[in-house]
Amino acid sequence: MIPLEVFTLKKPIGRGGMAEVWAGEHREQGVDVAVKVLTSEKTRDPLFLSAFRNEVRAVAGLTHPNIVMVFDYGQVSETSANASNNRLRQQSPYLVMERADGGSLRSLCGQLNWSELRHILLSLLDALAHAHARGVIHRDLKPRNVLFCRQRDAWMITDFGLAHALEQEVLSPWEEETVMGTPAYMAPEQFECRWRDYGPWTDLYAFGCLAYALASGSPPFNGAQPVAKLMFAHTRLAPPKLETRVPMPEGFEAWLRRLLEKHPQNRFRRAADAAWALLNLDPPPVKHYQPVATVPSTQSDTSIPAEFFQLQERFELEGYHDDSQTTPLESFGFSQHDESSQTIPNLDALPHDQELNSETMPGFGDLLSLSEEESQTIPGFEIDTVQLDTPKEFDSSEFVVPGWVSLPPMPLTWRRNKYTPPTSSQMFGVGLGLYGLRSIPLVGREIERDLLWHTLREVRETGNIRAVLLKGPAGCGKSRLAEWLCERAHEVGTVDVLKAIHSPESGSADGIIPMLARYFRCSRLSREESYERISETLREQGITDQDEGHALTELIRPATQEDYAHGARRIHFSSPAERHALLERFLLRVSARRPLLVWVDDVQWGLESLQYIQSILEHAKKIQNAPILFVLTAREESLAERQTELEELEKIVEYSQTTSMDIGPLAPEDRSQLVRELLGLEGELAVLVEEKTNGNPLFAVQLVGDWVQRGLLELGEYGFRLKNEAQAELPDGLHEFWTARIDRILEGREESDGFALEVAAVLGQEVNTKEWNEVCNRALMEAPLDLVEELIAQRLARSEGNTYHQGWSFVHSMLRESLERRAREGGRWELYQHLCAKMLLEQPTGPWTSERLGRHLLASGHEEEALEHLLDGARKRIELGDIQIVKSLLSQWKQTMENLSIPLHDERWGHGWILWSKFALSQGSLDQADHWAARVEKDARQFHWKTVRAHALRERGRVARQQGEIARAWRRLQEAEVLAQRIGDEELLANCRHDMGRVLLDRGALSRATDSFQRARSDFDAINDTIGAGTSCLGLGSVATRAGEYAQAAAHLEQALHYFEESGSRAGVANCLNVLGEVARLRGQLEEAENSYRKSLDIYRMIGTGLDAVPKVNLGLVLVERERYQEAFSMLEEGLEIFEEQGRKGFIGAVHAFLLPCLAYHRYWQSFDEHQLQAKEILKQTSLLDADIARLTSIAGDLACEAKQFKRAKEAYQLSLSQWQELDQQEEVDKVRAALQELGKFLERNPTLY
Repeated sequence: MIPLEVFTLKKPIGRGGMAEVWAGEHREQGVDVAVKVLTSEKTRDPLFLSAFRNEVRAVAGLTHPNIVMVFDYGQVSETSANASNNRLRQQSPYLVMERADGGSLRSLCGQLNWSELRHILLSLLDALAHAHARGVIHRDLKPRNVLFCRQRDAWMITDFGLAHALEQEVLSPWEEETVMGTPAYMAPEQFECRWRDYGPWTDLYAFGCLAYALASGSPPFNGAQPVAKLMFAHTRLAPPKLETRVPMPEGFEAWLRRLLEKHPQNRFRRAADAAWALLNLDPPPVKHYQPVATVPSTQSDTSIPAEFFQLQERFELEGYHDDSQTTPLESFGFSQHDESSQTIPNLDALPHDQELNSETMPGFGDLLSLSEEESQTIPGFEIDTVQLDTPKEFDSSEFVVPGWVSLPPMPLTWRRNKYTPPTSSQMFGVGLGLYGLRSIPLVGREIERDLLWHTLREVRETGNIRAVLLKGPAGCGKSRLAEWLCERAHEVGTVDVLKAIHSPESGSADGIIPMLARYFRCSRLSREESYERISETLREQGITDQDEGHALTELIRPATQEDYAHGARRIHFSSPAERHALLERFLLRVSARRPLLVWVDDVQWGLESLQYIQSILEHAKKIQNAPILFVLTAREESLAERQTELEELEKIVEYSQTTSMDIGPLAPEDRSQLVRELLGLEGELAVLVEEKTNGNPLFAVQLVGDWVQRGLLELGEYGFRLKNEAQAELPDGLHEFWTARIDRILEGREESDGFALEVAAVLGQEVNTKEWNEVCNRALMEAPLDLVEELIAQRLARSEGNTYHQGWSFVHSMLRESLERRAREGGRWELYQHLCAKMLLEQPTGPWTSERLGRHLLASGHEEEALEHLLDGARKRIELGDIQIVKSLLSQWKQTMENLSIPLHDERWGHGWILWSKFALSQGSLDQADHWAARVEKDARQFHWKTVRAHALRERGRVARQQGEIARAWRRLQEAEVLAQRIGDEELLANCRHDMGRVLLDRGALSRATDSFQRARSDFDAINDTIGAGTSCLGLGSVATRAGEYAQAAAHLEQALHYFEESGSRAGVANCLNVLGEVARLRGQLEEAENSYRKSLDIYRMIGTGLDAVPKVNLGLVLVERERYQEAFSMLEEGLEIFEEQGRKGFIGAVHAFLLPCLAYHRYWQSFDEHQLQAKEILKQTSLLDADIARLTSIAGDLACEAKQFKRAKEAYQLSLSQWQELDQQEEVDKVRAALQELGKFLERNPTLY
């Protein structure tokens, strides 16, 4: 007998190379337990210890009847080590678990009938669904790791020693380079160390091997052979034909083979998918099977390539023979009992005869209770099997059974039968150390949960995009409610889940774009590697367009100059709409296979994310079959301080697709339930906590956690209570409480650890570990990773993917804010902000680096240094059209200038006002743009700011041109050109010459316009501005087109196309193709014109800039000329709808006129009259002149004449005539007049026809 804290170890019942499992009991209560003690020298390795803690974290957060319960963990004391005669090493980690003494599934392989097998498989799938929904995959599922617990009367999955987190973005070097698992049950991606490809499907492959073994007696590939042969079999060979002792359903083997597909994309993606398919198998035929004479094995005569034998070197275990062993973490791969000394439970005593219902199947019982009508596959959500290249040795086509890949139906309710797990609180002194890792149950919120579930059902059934806003005070459970929905919907197979986070400091992990990076698992990959990974995912989604992969790569990993030097493909986003469209396509693709739930947390700090969501909701009504639900959480008190974000959020709430829910304190009855279920507090203490926390669940959870950490609780008669000497110190509010917790957790640690924690708070809610290390190094201290471990254990931090090597986050923004307050009060906040800024200065420059740098400098008190970075950030955002962010940055700049009392003669005022002018011009506010530019020009003359004056003149010239004041525009641009040349500003000079070309083209000075555009192109070439050069070539093409030199125009446009393709400007390419179509149409090359317009339209549709109406209408014109009136009508109608949404009145009038030939051809005379009336009125109001209007109304007149609609024909001819006359096209005037005269003569002869 060996004492171990409150336990006594009796005897070892399992042994591996790195650990032992002991039978033990709690000394006072006499409860049997199993204790795993790590014994190998490797346990002193910090990386290995991290893997052990990973198991603790993984399983402690799971609460399921078919997953083993962890009671406690710790390290072997000196007393225990001595009592064991040093068999147990002092400081060795140990884990205390439920004792499952009924044997493992290993002894039942090949011995079960269908009813028994089906029940066990559904139970295990239910457990896997629970774990996967909480971000944990097992990675070592096999019969020996499934144990029968007599007390629970259930099979339980155990040994999560290789557990891997689904959101894990980085592994330790040891994990990255080590093949881990049990070879007879390992998925192909495990053999190949493709950890970025791990997911639920990885466990489902192992589950398929386990199911195969249970049915036949042995896994598909016998483990008693070298690892190289097993790897070859699992990655290349089809499983042998299933042979069983008892009858199995007809579709069972095909179901197994779906689980055992080589490529993850072809397997069941979720445990719920596999369970639903299993539930739908018909009972087996009634006949007797003979016992299987031999177990299946890998074909021995298969030629195995030499590289498979090299795998042996990557396994640490020598002499591998047994398929039950785990490699290399063998210590985590043994049973919790001595099978040789245990009685395998009698099959008659197993629960296989129980009826399958929601009580016996807590998770998938929902599916069993559905009516036949409710359980039908929902239209639009059937998953097609993805056909991928597989090795020729593998062919499972004969086993494919239709209907398997349908999504499981969504339960009518989120409720499930309550499961009460065995609790460590029944044993004195046990389990409090796991408090911070336990999953706290969500109590109350029944109405809110019903509404969320109903909304998600509606999204799934209708395929419509919806949004739900959860708003309320800090700590009331908004994020917990969103998390609950994600987990519950995930485990029943209803949704895929994406999550975006935000913080006031705008850290590197904040926002929608990092969410995409996590989805593609691009962390620590180069840009080229990121592109390859993104492209592979797109190919699996059926997308072969390389531009889509390059665009997503640019969004996630913006190219640096170094990347371009190494040949990176350039992608230029011309507007926010282009980025929004890219995100929209991404979400639509993800939701095409399974409804998508996007959790956007703390949106009060996510301006850009709000704009993304608003853009998608704006287009939602036009999108079909897009089952996407956005769940947004917002803290009310923070919104009050962020007016811009509040305005954007209010716009989102105004959409009919959005539901807003106020999340306040818990109801009194729910507060009581939370406090009692939380840790079983005794009555008086429970009442005290309920009163003090006032219905704030976060406060209650953290308060009890603090008492646990400090050891203030003891077990009383009716629950936990404070120890006699302990005082119930109850802080007045959450901030005071957070501060006290921080102080206590730092007790006994180096002072620098507290400083390092403050540095983490500077970096944001989500902490990038690399950035944290770099900033701490600059402060001459280390980032204490062991402190992060403790924060996680005390529920003060989270690590995405159970590892903090890549990053971790504060459990709540208020904790980060309390650390901020601590640093401010200690006079360190500004120093940390400055160190963060210095760190950013030495990193590769990204598109958002300037604004992040400016804000850090601003917060550090280096306000003057921040000014240029704020302006640079605003300049980049203007180019991208991010209106609200530009306003925010410019407002910060202006306020800082005023705070510093910068004198008016300082030239920096001029640079700022120029950006205000550019911003106003980009929004079409011409008067405002001219106001700011005029102010700058005046000050520039007074204070002799030559550069600023040149920029001001250029902006005023651009404004004047848009106002139609061509002469004034010319004078200002000409003066700006002279100044730019004098000061040597090459970029400004190129832009001035291009703008002058546009003005000369407006004036009809074609020769001079050509010269100006050519000089601008040369200037842009000199500074490697390919977009500028392309735009100048477009100008040259316009000049040549105006001069009727169509061949020359086409040549210029082809050159422009080359420039835009080189720069990655898809908007530029689309524009070029549209203008090339125009030139081809003018040359009478209608087929070529149609092709160009269609290509342009495809690109505009893809980039979503809202400019697709122009090529649509142009395509409609060509189709009219080609007499394809029905197609033309559709294009023109779509174009008209877009122009009406945009309020572009002149274009609206033109399209009304363009529709007349189509309506005349189809004899839609009522519509013809309506459109002709609209055309006349709008063209009169706008004074719009266009040769196409004249040409198509003339065609309409001809068609009306053919239909004997002479009055309508006359009106159409008259509209055509007025256009040609104003355009001074005498030849065309004469033609229309002749038609009118002929019509008049005919009507004189036949007056009754008019």
